[in-house]
Amino acid sequence: MKYTKYDRPDGKIIINIDPDIVYNDIIKNFRNYWSSVSVACIEVQYYENDEQVASLFINVHPDYGIYLNYSRRGEEKLSVFDKNRLNEIVWTKDICDFSIGLFLPPELAWKGIKEFLETGTASTEIEWISPDDIPEGGNC
Repeated sequence: MKYTKYDRPDGKIIINIDPDIVYNDIIKNFRNYWSSVSVACIEVQYYENDEQVASLFINVHPDYGIYLNYSRRGEEKLSVFDKNRLNEIVWTKDICDFSIGLFLPPELAWKGIKEFLETGTASTEIEWISPDDIPEGGNC
């Protein structure tokens, strides 16, 4: 059996959340949603046969968009939008600095979030890089 666990910013966990709800909350109502919560990240876990096989961390900055961190069985990928800005960092509501170049426009990030919710895989419509590709000092 395949299913997702959606860990909301308010601490509630939802099993198999409806993608339309996710879209309305974090994409359609981007600024209102993210200004109303105290953190800037969400975790989604993907399960197969009651074993977690993949996760997607979603981090947000109101001015730069949405950063995705995908991992599956030891492989980690970071969304990238502007490789020329990987050495520039920005602070989110949380405790980390993130490379500005990793943040995607919300509608593009949605393609990755939706595919993950449906399949547990990293979308081919998004460019991904390894954490090793981030310049020193460009990410936490």
